[in-house]
Amino acid sequence: MAELLSWNPAQRFGLLSKGDIAPGFDADIALVDPNETFVVRAAESESTQGYSPFEGQELTGRVRSTFLRGDLIYHNGKIVGPARGRYLRRPLNRLT
Repeated sequence: MAELLSWNPAQRFGLLSKGDIAPGFDADIALVDPNETFVVRAAESESTQGYSPFEGQELTGRVRSTFLRGDLIYHNGKIVGPARGRYLRRPLNRLT
């Protein structure tokens, strides 16, 4: 699953520092409780959109923690670290 969802897309789009949990790679990791159910409520979301197309739906599987470049940034429903996203330029010719 990791190869299909992480490694292969990273390679295909020329993001050679992504797609693996290994020294020198830029790994962002989400820890998920696959058994937790919850009802989607836009008002409870950190998003500034103000709505969700899934509003009111009960889902199973919830992100408990998220690590960005090894630092905890989200835990138990709360943002606990700063936003540090950055744009990664992809090569024009992805086949080489």
